[in-house]
Amino acid sequence: MRRRVRSRKTLILTTILLSMLLASCQYLSVFVSKWQLSMIGKYDVIVVGSDPEGIAAALSSARNGLRTLLVDGRPKLGGLWTLGGLNFIDMNRDPNHHLLTRGIFEEFYNGINRFNFSGNKLESFDIESAESLFGRMVDREPNLVVKLGTPVECAEMRGATVVGVAIREDGVRKVIRAQRVIDATQDADIAASAGAPYYVGMEDFNLPHEWQPMTLIFQMSNVNWRELAQCVESSARKQTSRMEFGVTGACAWGFREEMQFYKSRHPNIWIRGMNIGRMSGDRVLINSLVIFGVNPLDKKAKDRAMRDAREELPGLARFICAHLPGFKRSRLIGAMPELYTRESRHIVGLYRLTVNDLLENRDFPDKIAMGSYPLDIQRTSVHNLGFVLGKPEAYSVPLRCLVPQKVENLLVVGRGASYDSMAHASTRVVPVGIATGQAAGVACYYSIRCRMPFRALPWSPEMRLIQDTLRRQGAYLEDVHYPVLCEGHWALPSVRFLRGIGVLAGGYENDYGLDDTVSSIRIINLTVKAEQRFFIWRAKTPVDRMKLDAVSKDQAGALMLSLAGYDYRRIKQPVKLLTRMGIIRKSTADRVLGMPKFTNAALYVMLEDYIKYRKNVAIRTVPLGPHIDQAGETRDEAHINTFPRAKPSNHGS
Repeated sequence: MRRRVRSRKTLILTTILLSMLLASCQYLSVFVSKWQLSMIGKYDVIVVGSDPEGIAAALSSARNGLRTLLVDGRPKLGGLWTLGGLNFIDMNRDPNHHLLTRGIFEEFYNGINRFNFSGNKLESFDIESAESLFGRMVDREPNLVVKLGTPVECAEMRGATVVGVAIREDGVRKVIRAQRVIDATQDADIAASAGAPYYVGMEDFNLPHEWQPMTLIFQMSNVNWRELAQCVESSARKQTSRMEFGVTGACAWGFREEMQFYKSRHPNIWIRGMNIGRMSGDRVLINSLVIFGVNPLDKKAKDRAMRDAREELPGLARFICAHLPGFKRSRLIGAMPELYTRESRHIVGLYRLTVNDLLENRDFPDKIAMGSYPLDIQRTSVHNLGFVLGKPEAYSVPLRCLVPQKVENLLVVGRGASYDSMAHASTRVVPVGIATGQAAGVACYYSIRCRMPFRALPWSPEMRLIQDTLRRQGAYLEDVHYPVLCEGHWALPSVRFLRGIGVLAGGYENDYGLDDTVSSIRIINLTVKAEQRFFIWRAKTPVDRMKLDAVSKDQAGALMLSLAGYDYRRIKQPVKLLTRMGIIRKSTADRVLGMPKFTNAALYVMLEDYIKYRKNVAIRTVPLGPHIDQAGETRDEAHINTFPRAKPSNHGS
């Protein structure tokens, strides 16, 4: 009897304990499901961003044997090319027409041309075919996992080291860990969340609220391509200036003058010349509608810009049908779902690629990619004209540009890497970004295998192994030896200085007209450009009254004094006065006074002295990290981050 009672008590107690345990487990499961921070496997490399640069990074990492995750909140592969509609490829070739962005980009380029509608390789593509090709490329890699439609919230940190990323999946925040992370987002979001230093737009040139504009690309159908191409070819033969009109296979550009007659409904929208990329059938994508003044990091501002641009499209399409050849029977299909954003964050890396690096075709010992696209600075407002700083022959991109300062285990690829905002005008193009993405995948492999942080790789023996691996996998990393333009000319240091601060542009021909005579308008334009960029106050003297096609030395000096706030009409021997006041160096004055005529070369040297005087301090390197030359020495680049706000001098004549 006692045994039965004891057994019954034991059974009841066991039942109670099991019930409590079950209840606690249920509570725990509810708690975990609500606040889950689970680790979804562990990868060698996580690539965030499914733009072409991110796809290249993920493919490269997986092909080198690393278990790789490609993750993005967007629903399809291709980013700017498939969602933004940029189907007009910005090719990078050297003077011998050799393709510089080979490897994975060339694999895509050859693959997409199997879908084209002619027998020749084209520099435009059908975006549906591109999406399909990207899908096949990633599906072939057994080491690669792709998660689309999965928003990435931020980098997961352990101190200053990135150990993974936090994602949002089915309403649950989860952490995915990895040994290395590659940020291939358009705006370098992961690097920014990790605490890497950066600047936005043209802040590095003291233009804090300026960035290259956005574009809404739109699609039209029933286009008569033959009629369009014939008209463009006829106009191209008659053009006096380069690049106004052109047609190559499935790409056409031009009609700037025709589009000037279009009046937009919104003051922040401007219609430039047409960039037209042909797709399959009778469809085209048009890159023409430019939106100014949109903060690239402000979602509400971007939504407003998208809304304004979509409202503009019907009227714009009617104008195109009425005025452009080949579009008479065309109709508007619609706009792309994403804006084409040219510029946002610039991460500060171990090295910051500069304008002079590109235009002097510099070759770096830790190069991992090459490019040659022109430094095309788009206009930033209706009144602020764009310009072409120059056209490189072929330049290299060092690995150090991908390695952000103050953060470990992270690389940044694409337009958010460490380029100054003027150099970025060339390096931002997608083929260069794909090349950096491929290099990032290889760098991850050697960093993990050798247990070496990214910041140590550029100076290590493994750097040569990275380059050799890239070459074996198709990348083009040949040594470049092109003569420096104007090398040996006495004004070259001043050309570098003015070009380095974005004041002096050489155009597509890199022509600075060093030995040409100078007009008063050129002096005013260059000087005022420097004034407006770097100083608060403006000249009060009526300089517009002195408009001459060719100025003398004293007239040039008088103009500079006038722009510095003095009345040039009361000044005699202005060049000597500039020297006595310390505005220009004595060596500059001696050379200028000894010249038979006043040339652009003399102007550039005087203008360099003038800007340095106006700052009242010596030119300093941008305080955004070390600038390292090929010998590993710190060098002083003529770049300015924030100029002291100088006031007009109190000296008088």
